Amino acid sequence: MSSVTLRLARRQGGSLARLLHKQMLAPWKWLYDNAAALEWSIDVAAALAYLHDSRPAVIHRDVKLDNVLLTTPLGGGKGGGGSKHGCDAPSAKLLDLGLHTVSL
Repeated sequence: MSSVTLRLARRQGGSLARLLHKQMLAPWKWLYDNAAALEWSIDVAAALAYLHDSRPAVIHRDVKLDNVLLTTPLGGGKGGGGSKHGCDAPSAKLLDLGLHTVSL
């Protein structure tokens, strides 16, 4: 039986759930824009595609906002995110494979 090792770097930005909660508490203060939300959606979709395309396929089974972590803290101003898509948003990482299954 082979084993899979995942290396997870510590992320500084907190979860996407935490960010959305902060946004709901202060709706007049924009913490992210549509471009950032789209980028995070693409990041999560790419992570799921990677898991599903691996052999054997891995099924996450617990995709939720608490399991999407951002790479850098928000609120640092413009230019702090180092985004690969051209906006200032941090990248999103999909974590917590505690409920995953492997499809054989």
